Amino acid sequence: MDLLYTLTQEEDKNNHRRDTYLHTQEVYYRKHFEGYFENAKIDKLTPKDMEIFRQTLIKKNLEASTINRLMAQLSKLFNTAVKQGFRPDNPCLALRKLPESPQPIHYWTLDEFNTFMSLFEVEEYPYQLFFKVAFSTGMRKGELLALTWEDVDFSRQTINVNKTLVRLPDGQMSFHPPKTKSGYRSITIHKSLTQELQAWRYK
Repeated sequence: MDLLYTLTQEEDKNNHRRDTYLHTQEVYYRKHFEGYFENAKIDKLTPKDMEIFRQTLIKKNLEASTINRLMAQLSKLFNTAVKQGFRPDNPCLALRKLPESPQPIHYWTLDEFNTFMSLFEVEEYPYQLFFKVAFSTGMRKGELLALTWEDVDFSRQTINVNKTLVRLPDGQMSFHPPKTKSGYRSITIHKSLTQELQAWRYK
């Protein structure tokens, strides 16, 4: 299995996959696959073996979406095995994805937000301002945490989104550009927020 992982990583690097993707794949492999399949004979594994492995993931109380991602990575490793002639088929293809239950998104009303704002103490103002920007722009947490003052155009009253802070599976933090072109954008902010940010910037 280690050989399959190495070959798959080499192919991903040749295909210019993102460093964050490669790092995530490595963390998942070391945590979930490496030990479990350490003594497995790759050419002997069956769809039933894949189902038994998936059951071990389910018993870890992982989310269905996480298990599906892990099984997709495992399937990718077996695709490499087929390409290399180590076995004739991919045993993961016989398994259907686990059903995923999307979590509903609950939006704050303006009254709820104002109530939240009233809970901050004076010394907590920087955090209060952070949430004001979040509520006013709809930016994602990683985008907010990656902001610098150079991204704020006070004259045009805009915030330029051009990077995000990513937490990797092993807990490390890393700055990366948006995944898609649409992730790069300019967000207009209202005058009072612009003035508040400017006042804090030059405090």
